[in-house]
Amino acid sequence: MDDLHEVVIPNVTPKQLAHLIEMIRSEGGIVKGDAAGLVENACFAAKFDYDTSGKFLTLEPLRLVKSLTPRRLRKTVEQMIAPPRAPTVLESGATIYKPTPHACATYNWAIGFFTNNSGGVLTYSGSSVSHGNLDSYVGKINAGDTPATHQDGFWVNKDPKDATLGCDGSISYQLADGVTTLTVTYFVNTLSTVSASAALSGQNAARYVATCNLYTEFYYAAAYIYPYVTLSAV
Repeated sequence: MDDLHEVVIPNVTPKQLAHLIEMIRSEGGIVKGDAAGLVENACFAAKFDYDTSGKFLTLEPLRLVKSLTPRRLRKTVEQMIAPPRAPTVLESGATIYKPTPHACATYNWAIGFFTNNSGGVLTYSGSSVSHGNLDSYVGKINAGDTPATHQDGFWVNKDPKDATLGCDGSISYQLADGVTTLTVTYFVNTLSTVSASAALSGQNAARYVATCNLYTEFYYAAAYIYPYVTLSAV
């Protein structure tokens, strides 16, 4: 069992260890040593030792942010070395992408996707966030864009704190007619409390239909929701 003094992760290949070191360094962290040494980033600092014959990675925590327990440290590192998740193909033939990014002590994620069948461009017009940090990756969603166009998501909101408040808010896009707005509202606080909806407002709202399907995933120590919004012209 993990404790404050030692976290043991089994079945770590040399390739996975090299990938972990590369990821930590690419995010501004420090790794001293190859098979043993010190690893440190904004989230934690630990001594590490890699058993090449048994493929065990042992971490001895020296510093953990407040919401990162040794158990969650293990889950965080396991997620960082895990292979990318394959998308899910539904019986209808639709492909559902469920990216699982990670960040320091971040346990709630909302990642949005769109299918734009409106016939025009959707332009990001603003957001309102009660909890978490929202990033709009795609400022303009072109006619015909689908989840396959941006498989990592069109927008992401993540909560960098423990799962006490979750992350929630709304994000809006103006339709090509200039007078209609599409707003997606979402909430996640662990998978026990999740929701997402899409609504249209403006004088031409009746000319379009917006639907929202919500998919979820619990991956290692984090909860993810994926609102899939389809906008169509009537």
